[in-house]
Amino acid sequence: MWLLLLLVLWGCGNAAPSSDLDAEPWNVQPELRIGSVDAPDYSLTYVEDLEVGPDGRIYVLQSQEQLIRVFDGTGKFVGTIGRRGAGPGEFVSPYRMGWRGDTLWVIDGGQNRISFFGPDGAFLGSLGTGWPAPGGFGMIFPWAVMADGSVLGFHAVDAIARADGLVKSTPYFRIDREGRVTDTLAWVSLRNSSLAIRDPERPWAGLFAPQPFGDSPLVEAAPDGSGLVLVERWAAEAAD
Repeated sequence: MWLLLLLVLWGCGNAAPSSDLDAEPWNVQPELRIGSVDAPDYSLTYVEDLEVGPDGRIYVLQSQEQLIRVFDGTGKFVGTIGRRGAGPGEFVSPYRMGWRGDTLWVIDGGQNRISFFGPDGAFLGSLGTGWPAPGGFGMIFPWAVMADGSVLGFHAVDAIARADGLVKSTPYFRIDREGRVTDTLAWVSLRNSSLAIRDPERPWAGLFAPQPFGDSPLVEAAPDGSGLVLVERWAAEAAD
């Protein structure tokens, strides 16, 4: 059972450069807590994604249960969206969601599709994905739905290739509704993004996972759905 803790950040006005060691630190204070070991509707498993809708409700994507839990602004359980299955409005491996206007989109990697829901949770339709990357090597994984209805996606890179440094960056594309790449928005560094624990007797085998202390850029769709936001971050190389 996971407890979901929502936080509100209070800053010091304009953000100071990261090199300014005298800048006033940000403070973090709990704003709302949702979770209970006794009430099934509030007992949260792994939280894959979280969004606050235009109605102020809190939408929590739970990939393990393959559904979305909905809470109001006070943390009261309202209902669920979707369920486990392969039918319309159902999920297999949902991993991303977001809002465009009053429409909720949910990306399901297990079914290669994006499902769309109205503000009342009603299923509106879906868009098939599973697009081949340019050049015919690999696939494009959808990441977000843009304001104009196109999709932001990235070229998935094999975990072993990332860990070995064989591939140092990956492109993020804009894809239209027919699955055509219309633009390459950015090449994003994969530096220090993959963790590898190898079997010494079988170097091709082992555990490969996202690097928990990676310093590759943070990637997100622009809030207005117009493009891509990259936040560069670099690991410190000296104690000071």
